[in-house]
Amino acid sequence: MSNKKNLFEMYIENGCKMGFFVSRETWSNGKYAKVVAIDGVVDGQPIEGDPPYFNRKYPAGHEKAGATLQRNARLEADWFDEGFTITTGAGGYTWTRVYP
Repeated sequence: MSNKKNLFEMYIENGCKMGFFVSRETWSNGKYAKVVAIDGVVDGQPIEGDPPYFNRKYPAGHEKAGATLQRNARLEADWFDEGFTITTGAGGYTWTRVYP
């Protein structure tokens, strides 16, 4: 059984709290980053939508109304060029929780 989960599942497992650390199978060994934000999520609150992807829809009046709106996540680590990155792959099963 794989221990890989998406970032949304990890957030829920972490008591709906940001600040957990992850690694990704595409990163070099030993690299990890801290999850500090997920689009549309208030830290400490559940994610709206249905698991495991917690998708949301573009609102009425938007040119893409009704289409799935992807949730991105902000990760921070010293090794990122600007100290952070915004990942569009938060819903992918390429993540491993490092700690806590």
